Amino acid sequence: ENPGAAYVFKRDDDDDDDDTTFKFFQKLQADDGGDDLPDVDDFGKHVATYGDYVLVGSAKGTYVFKYDDERLSFLQRLPLSEDAGDEDTVDDIVMDKDTIAIGDGSRHISIFRICDDKDDEDEDEGEDEGD
Repeated sequence: ENPGAAYVFKRDDDDDDDDTTFKFFQKLQADDGGDDLPDVDDFGKHVATYGDYVLVGSAKGTYVFKYDDERLSFLQRLPLSEDAGDEDTVDDIVMDKDTIAIGDGSRHISIFRICDDKDDEDEDEGEDEGD
């Protein structure tokens, strides 16, 4: 079995040459929380990046990873639309700020919004609890 993978490279800032070079950073694989990596068709066929996020499309949906100053960590899998058939897969992924749009073979587009828990915690800390 081949679970599929996406390979992430980072710009090598230590390189003194004028040419931009990249070095291997991390291998991403589908992670659905089990002990074994699932065999996911088309994992890595479509990829999008924005800020600290890397989105990887597959036949099961879109896997969301976030960079945390050391590595990319799996956050969650966004499913294909309810109308997607068994043969459908992610055809396109676009991310802008906190909004993700995913197109699949069923001709539907699913829209997701990233909710950052840290922003919610900051707002809660600023509220007075009263006397």
